Amino acid sequence: MKFEIVGLTSDAGWGADYGAVDVFCRRLGVDYAVKASNIGPVVFEDRHEKSPCALCAHLRRGAVNAMARERGCNKVALAHHLDDAIETLLMSMLYEGRIHCFLPKTHLDKSGLFVIRPLVYVEERVVERVALDLELPVVKNPCPAAGHTKRHYVKQVVSELSAETPSIRSRLKACLKSLWRKGVPV
Repeated sequence: MKFEIVGLTSDAGWGADYGAVDVFCRRLGVDYAVKASNIGPVVFEDRHEKSPCALCAHLRRGAVNAMARERGCNKVALAHHLDDAIETLLMSMLYEGRIHCFLPKTHLDKSGLFVIRPLVYVEERVVERVALDLELPVVKNPCPAAGHTKRHYVKQVVSELSAETPSIRSRLKACLKSLWRKGVPV
């Protein structure tokens, strides 16, 4: 199959430096674009969201999807990994009372885009190790809530559970695979 790749970043307005990512993409011959926004300040300063992550993520995804459509893309690949999926599933169960998680592949009817998550079966620690081994540019999350969220708390709980029961991640992965085979949740 012949396809083109473009790199897209939605800058939420915290002043992160994406220069190293730009250099990396140019070295690979990949077009890269950053679109600045005021998403972060709107979520935190204007709206004073108590739980800002969901709204911020929604707005950032919308911005990336809009960038993709502007460039004629038909797929958006997000870097969600297995730990993201596990944390999302547990957060949904614990804080919303429902069994819900993003799907590995989703068609967005309104935009016509497909969202794919090619790393969804890979543990975060493996992604981190590969990034280090390959010396990939990693931009530190500049969000003021980073490390102080429900997701961070659930990440710690999963880590503690894994220390006690090493098979916990593989069991949760099996649960997710079962849900995804059934197409749940939509």
